[in-house]
Amino acid sequence: MIRKSLIALAVSTAVTAPAAHAVDFEISEETRFSISGTLEPSYQNFTDSTGDDVSEFADNDSTLQFDGTHAWNQNTTGFFHVEYEWQFDESNNNGVDSLDSAWIGMKGDLGTLRLGTSDPLYEDQLPELLDKFENAELDNEAEGTTRSGEGNQIRYMTPRFGGFSAGVELKVEGDAEGTVANESGTGIAVTASYEADNWGVVAGADDRGADTQENPNTGATEFVDETTAGIGGWFDIADFHFAARFASESNSGSNNDIEYTGALGSYDYGPGSVNLAVQDVSPDTGDSRTQVAANVLHDVFDNLRVFVEVGRFDRQNDVGDRSEIGAIYSF
Repeated sequence: MIRKSLIALAVSTAVTAPAAHAVDFEISEETRFSISGTLEPSYQNFTDSTGDDVSEFADNDSTLQFDGTHAWNQNTTGFFHVEYEWQFDESNNNGVDSLDSAWIGMKGDLGTLRLGTSDPLYEDQLPELLDKFENAELDNEAEGTTRSGEGNQIRYMTPRFGGFSAGVELKVEGDAEGTVANESGTGIAVTASYEADNWGVVAGADDRGADTQENPNTGATEFVDETTAGIGGWFDIADFHFAARFASESNSGSNNDIEYTGALGSYDYGPGSVNLAVQDVSPDTGDSRTQVAANVLHDVFDNLRVFVEVGRFDRQNDVGDRSEIGAIYSF
């Protein structure tokens, strides 16, 4: 049971502290528990799958998050994380309706090991270089079935040695998962990065062995073993941030590979930032696409951010092109 004084302290913290910080409960000297989340209203105008322009007031994936740590000894700490998405829009009110990420793990002098579900390691390291957007996300090789996706993941990250670190992630889809009848698939991703004071580089690959894809010859759903690989980097100059990446996605069948080449520029003006990203998507067959995304983020208070965002993705019928305004209230 949490001591009464700790409950009083937590309530006081919730009332007086900036809500952008999680409410922390100190269970003991070794154990901490925290609760945090967001409310994210937005007004969106976008092009739907038929090519028509539509608009809506929507919840932009509000979140509810629980985290905890326990110091087992001086060098080793256990931790857990659970994050749900929820809707507070009255016209589409499903409450806490989906799990976004969850894991348990341990960290110490030898690195960090965790088990659970999250964005894949490769996606965290490569596509994220160009992603400073709420919904105007550029196409990337981590979409759909072109990755070893979320769930059934075991990830290990080394400590950082003189700026260098590496990671490996294993994903297993067992034959009882129901994805492919009576078969199991195993995917592995590896990344390596080096970070200095104001620049960094990263490279990675994902063999996607636990992904499923439709066989172009038979039409059957099967596990694939096609490697996606990429390289990228970033650097900062004064209030400016720049990033770029190149990736090659290999897909089953002939002439189905896709290359992604993109760059991002950001300006930090103090209470917010201006971000612009441009990307070329070049498939083996068909025309290349030039995609552009831009936004302005502004922190009104330390727990309230507003944004304006646009995206033009050069897809057939302009599907997904969008403009929106919104807010993110953190607690």
